[in-house]
Amino acid sequence: MKYYFIINPKAGKKHGDVLSVIRKCAGRAESEQKGKEKIEWKAVFTERAGHAEELASAAVKAGYDIVIAAGGDGTIQETAKGVIGSGADFGLLPCGSGNGLARNLSIPLDIEAATEGVFKWKAKSVDAGFANGKLFLVSCGIGLDAEVAHCFNSQSHGRGILPYVWHALRIYFSYRPAPVPAVIDGRKHVLEGLIITALIGEQYGGGAKIAPRAVVDDGLLDLCTVKPVNTLRLLMYLPELFKGTLDRHGDIYEDIRCRKFSADCGGPFWFHLDGEDFHCETGKLEVHIAPAALNIIRP
Repeated sequence: MKYYFIINPKAGKKHGDVLSVIRKCAGRAESEQKGKEKIEWKAVFTERAGHAEELASAAVKAGYDIVIAAGGDGTIQETAKGVIGSGADFGLLPCGSGNGLARNLSIPLDIEAATEGVFKWKAKSVDAGFANGKLFLVSCGIGLDAEVAHCFNSQSHGRGILPYVWHALRIYFSYRPAPVPAVIDGRKHVLEGLIITALIGEQYGGGAKIAPRAVVDDGLLDLCTVKPVNTLRLLMYLPELFKGTLDRHGDIYEDIRCRKFSADCGGPFWFHLDGEDFHCETGKLEVHIAPAALNIIRP
């Protein structure tokens, strides 16, 4: 079995020497095999945006069986782009601040435990999403979360939850959502929400379980909206977002399960895919689910 690790050196800093962890776990896995199957592995570091996809594509062509991303959700998404549709399996070592995909797949956030799992677990298929032709593995948002993602990614500051929360609070008080006409599985609908997000699994990352009914391999998107409320009510409901019980409040929350939808935002807008921001000039967004599109090594 041939493993190819793609490491984002920036995302992995807080986790120590990721390469040393891989080396240790690979050696342990080799000894446990007792000569049954030789383990071959290689690790490389990304050098720029988009590099992970290039490395993953090259690894697949070179015959590696499993390509593993070590980094945040951005690195994981990039690497998956180079693997999806190739027949190779995909793995991930969560080194980011949100770690949305890892949380949705019950992959340990401890790097050594996750690396051991890469050498032990089997691959299982999961769904993938596409928005205007671009891949996402966790979520696609066109509301407040998209504006926050844009501000968070465009300014120079540390990573982590605190800068993200600061941007969210700053934008919240000036954000004025507008109704968004949509067609969901062929039916007309109007999306009205402070947050409008399609998810594959139950959460964004960071523990925010905005789609508690979502399942990563059911062939469906959960299109969730959180309606505007006053600040006091929002703060009251916030703990339920992390408990995964926000869906109990139909007065502010809606979850539509679907296979595809289109939205007309009426003009240029920002949207996010797994926390990475993109600008759409046409004002239109086309989103669909691709069932069982990626085989991921997971518990």
